[in-house]
Amino acid sequence: MQAALSAVDAVFRLAGAGAVYADQPVQRCFRDLHTFDTHTFLSAEARTRYAKHLLGVPQPPQLL
Repeated sequence: MQAALSAVDAVFRLAGAGAVYADQPVQRCFRDLHTFDTHTFLSAEARTRYAKHLLGVPQPPQLL
């Protein structure tokens, strides 16, 4: 995820001020990747739960 964010940030900067307009594909990629990065699936808590699962550490059930 960090590599994808770095790449889209670099392209966005190189695209210039016109990249902010809604009809620009770079803007959509920038927005989508930054939105996905903040999603709960990629949170530190989710990564910790997944690591514990891989190590066989019992965990309480998660509420939706």
